[in-house]
Amino acid sequence: MENILVSLKKKAKIFTPVEKKIADYILKYPNETMKMSVQKLALNSGVSPAGIIRMSKLLGYKGFTELKLDLSATLSNNQSQELVREIEEEESISSIKRKLFARISYMGTQTNELLKEELVKESVLKIERAQALFVYGIGASSLVAQDIMHKFTRVGKMVFFSQDSHVLLTSLVSFRGDALLILISNSGEQDDVIRLLKEVNSLDVQVMALTGNKKSTLATMADLVLPTESGESIELRAAATISLMAQLYTVDIMFYAYATKHYNEISDDIRQSSEAIKNSLNIDN
Repeated sequence: MENILVSLKKKAKIFTPVEKKIADYILKYPNETMKMSVQKLALNSGVSPAGIIRMSKLLGYKGFTELKLDLSATLSNNQSQELVREIEEEESISSIKRKLFARISYMGTQTNELLKEELVKESVLKIERAQALFVYGIGASSLVAQDIMHKFTRVGKMVFFSQDSHVLLTSLVSFRGDALLILISNSGEQDDVIRLLKEVNSLDVQVMALTGNKKSTLATMADLVLPTESGESIELRAAATISLMAQLYTVDIMFYAYATKHYNEISDDIRQSSEAIKNSLNIDN
C-alpha cells in the first residue's frame, strides 16, 4: 500500500470537508495520531468517531487501528518522512540529499507499479512498426521529447522533434509513411499538446502518450498511454522534479526494451554513431 502521508495528500482534492479535517490533522500531527484512540482523534479533529472509521476504510484499511499501524511503519521509515517534507531555508546539503534520494526512490517504485509490462511491449511494437517517430512536449516535457529523439536516432530510427507544434505538424502531414506521434504532458491538458492531438485526429497516425493523468484529454484520445508518476501528492517544487524524472525513467525503460530486441543491429549503430562523433571532434580540433 502507498505511503499513508502521500496518500492523504494525493486524495486531498476528493475528500469531503469531514475527511479533509481528519487528513489535515494526521498530516500535521502524525506522531500524536499514532498514539490516539479513535475517540481522541475525533475530539481533536472535530469530527465523529464514525467519520474516522469511514475514512480509514476509504483509504483501504480495515479500520483505524490498521491505519495507525501503517502510520507507525511510515514514521519509522525516515525515507518515507523525507518524501513529504519540502526543502527549507538554510537546509544542510546532507538533508537535501536525503530528501532528493527519497523522491527518486519513490518515483522509481511508483513508476514500476504503473508501467505494466504489456504496455512497454506494446510501445516497442508501435516504435518498430513506425517508419518515423514525431515527438513533442512543452517546458520540462520538451527535454523528455529531446531525450527520445537522441536515443532512438542513435539506433537508426528516423525521429522528428520541434518545439514549434506547427512545424512538427507540417512535417507529420507531409510525411509519406507510417508515423508514430509521441506526446508528453504530465497534466495531459497542455494547450499546444491537445491542439496538436486534435489536428492529427483525422490522420491515419498512431498516438502514444506519456502522462501523469490517466483521465486527461491526452490519455483519453491517445492510442496507447504510458502512465507516469505525476508527483501531485508532493509539494509543488518537488512535484515537478518527480514528474520529470518519472518521464525520463519511462523513456529509458521503453528504449532498453526496444534495444534488447534489436541488440546486434543496435550495437553496430551505436558504435558507428560514436565513431562519427569522435571523428567530427577531431576535425574541429
